[in-house]
Amino acid sequence: MRIVNEEQMDISGFGGVRERVLLLDRNTFSQRIPDECWDGFGHCVYLANAWFLPGGETGMHYHDGMDIVSVIPRGRILHQGNSGNGAWVSAGQVQLQRDGQQGIRHNESNPSAAVQPMMQVWIKPDPQPAQAQYHIVDVQPSGLTCVYGGELFKAAMRVDILQLQPGEEAAFRGDDYLLFLYQGSAQVTEAGSMAPLRRGDLARLGAFHIRAEQALGLMLLQKTPAEPQ
Repeated sequence: MRIVNEEQMDISGFGGVRERVLLLDRNTFSQRIPDECWDGFGHCVYLANAWFLPGGETGMHYHDGMDIVSVIPRGRILHQGNSGNGAWVSAGQVQLQRDGQQGIRHNESNPSAAVQPMMQVWIKPDPQPAQAQYHIVDVQPSGLTCVYGGELFKAAMRVDILQLQPGEEAAFRGDDYLLFLYQGSAQVTEAGSMAPLRRGDLARLGAFHIRAEQALGLMLLQKTPAEPQ
């Protein structure tokens, strides 16, 4: 069991966005990466907990060869771009952008006078879709919702959102998970060892059991096992 909290990371950002980056793949990004920042996890090359300043926006920018999963824990953001232009993404929804083989340009903005949170991961797609895609996935209020890979489409990773009410429990039998808790608190047990989890924790676990102490929201990443040859 390995756990780090976002408070150990410096605040950085761009445009009207501030963020704490917890994971950066050292084979993908050329800039100097702080030692406390975790390396990539399978095809996941970036994981950050971010927030928009009041009226803030990312500014229109370009991505190539990347799928972007954005979680909105409260409030809403406005999406602009060459795919899904004009869409609103609200609390309880996840935005999935796939740039296909032609890349995407997009801007995400916070139209309100309040700080707007957003949690985001970037994944190198395998396989890569031929065309850009834009999806908004509604998250179930309790239990597991697949937002990337899995039953949605073939991919080298699976990403789920787990939401639990206080006292609810869940167990996972795989052997390698990355978990980011963006809401609430919990107790997690792995191989007989128990540890508390709080908002902002990033954990790497094998098979584990989790019990929510407060209303819980977390993102769960798993490397998809290779299919038999």
